[in-house]
Amino acid sequence: MGGEYRKLFINFTQYGFPDGQFNFDQTWTQQVLTSANNTGSPYASFLLGLPSSGQVTHEPTAADANNYMALYVQDDWRITRSLTLNLGLRWDLETPRTERYNRLSYWDPNLPSPLQGQVPASACASCGSLRGQMLFVNNNGKYGRTQGPIQWKNLGPRVGFAWTPISKTVIRSGFGISYAPSALQAAGTSGAPGIEGFNSNTQFLGTINNQQTILATLRNPFPNGFNLPKGPAGGPATDIGLAIGDSFFDSYRNPYSIQWNFNIQRELPGQITAEVGYLANRGLFLVDGDPGQPYDQAPTSNLALGSTLLNVVANPFYGLITVPGSPLAQPTVVYGQLLRPFPQYNGVISFRKPRASSMYHGFTTRIDKRFSHGLSFLISFTASKSMDNSAAAVTYLGPTSGTRADQYNNRLEWAVSPQDVSRTVVTSIVYELPFGKGRRYLRALPRYANAVVNGWQANGILTFSTGTPVTLNAAVNQTGIFTLNQRPNNNGHSASIPNPTIDRWFDTSVFSQPPAFTIGTAGRTLPDVRNPGVTNADLSLFKNNYFGKENRYNVQLRIGAFNALNHPQFGAANANIQNGGSFGTITSTGVSARQVQLAAKFVF
Repeated sequence: MGGEYRKLFINFTQYGFPDGQFNFDQTWTQQVLTSANNTGSPYASFLLGLPSSGQVTHEPTAADANNYMALYVQDDWRITRSLTLNLGLRWDLETPRTERYNRLSYWDPNLPSPLQGQVPASACASCGSLRGQMLFVNNNGKYGRTQGPIQWKNLGPRVGFAWTPISKTVIRSGFGISYAPSALQAAGTSGAPGIEGFNSNTQFLGTINNQQTILATLRNPFPNGFNLPKGPAGGPATDIGLAIGDSFFDSYRNPYSIQWNFNIQRELPGQITAEVGYLANRGLFLVDGDPGQPYDQAPTSNLALGSTLLNVVANPFYGLITVPGSPLAQPTVVYGQLLRPFPQYNGVISFRKPRASSMYHGFTTRIDKRFSHGLSFLISFTASKSMDNSAAAVTYLGPTSGTRADQYNNRLEWAVSPQDVSRTVVTSIVYELPFGKGRRYLRALPRYANAVVNGWQANGILTFSTGTPVTLNAAVNQTGIFTLNQRPNNNGHSASIPNPTIDRWFDTSVFSQPPAFTIGTAGRTLPDVRNPGVTNADLSLFKNNYFGKENRYNVQLRIGAFNALNHPQFGAANANIQNGGSFGTITSTGVSARQVQLAAKFVF
């Protein structure tokens, strides 16, 4: 039994923040306003000085801290000579973060909005019951200096056994629950810590009526000034007219995984062990990756309104909302805005919060020869499948497949994981060549000849694996109901082709830009189209030169080659349907060409 305690501190400055940026797409220059039909050019929009979006940010320097502690008890019981039982229990406790100057906030969607009662109930779908307030720690919040409650029930049991039913055969199995770090752990200012009100961004607002008229340009991007952070002085109305994201905690749960496994090992002649096994991992309350979970999408029933969603109507919040850069500070808005659950905000997203889940099943086999007679090798095979509804916390940690289609139908997100590798074979070998003194062959060579032929060692790692599923990029978003993205359309046929090439890796003709005011029918990942796999050999040759008393010294000369056979290892296919002729092609490599390295090592 034992315990653990950690104190975490982060004093954080994000380089490049505050900053500004502008994005350009083809919407200003496409032929038909509501139809992305492969017309228009982002570069042409740039030359016209017409960004599609942009922002300028202001951020503080955070000084966060939190506590982590754990207690555990574990023991082994030898029930019989052939059966051993392992039981354990771990209790994890992680307190929510605090910030030295209390620069933390959280948004409550259930409290009445400060604007409730100030607009007619008939002015929009939710105007009769406007909801949402920003709360500040150590001010008007209900958790003191923290943004949420402590999770007291993080109990992780462990149970396992090892059984030897017959000689040289062992059956093992185990089950356990493990907790990951809390999403409320000490964090910086750019990883969704919940500091809205202490940071701000002023959104570039180039149009408020879907490119029908120009409101701002690159020459004068923020004609109404900047939205500067006010801290607690902004009160419950903080960020009204803007977007809610970092400070919306729709879940406070600790991420955790439920793991179980079963395997059988058998000792074979020649110091070889064979193993076959099954393992699984169920992930719950995982941090939901980019782009997050939208809560302010208009109901999908409104898709039937079609172009009516884009009609410009009087803004019932005009005069009440005066935030620079907010479309709700303008005298008119598009009709679809008034159908949103939180119409007084320009979007409500739960960003990088613990609400995703995953499921992994794997079948493994392995043959392992312990080092003897100058030879050791390992051959392993894994067949597996991973499913999830969010693949990574942030884009640079892996593919997030962030094309969340419909807030009201989360089942559309459950798919084969973007990082799923269904089959993998890995072989590694170490072989000391049997030549020279003390070896099987050429034992009686003269001293100098022996120095040449003795001490050679060959090594290799061979890897064969299938590729990851193709993840299509989002289409041009024309749903009109404020979904985070719009998926491409699939015509009902598989995109898989018999003999793919880098010029045509899959059948792109089955995908198309969906019509406006539809969700899009393609899946989050393609279950039957995968990127190129890996076929790779890393080889090396060592020369060991022993000397000194009892050969205690060794000068080892090495030559090694990564991708020794120089086999082409292609990268992922272009999965962006907006890329025209390059869509479905491969123009990059996933593994570098052959690399050779020379080295010397002195062992003493």
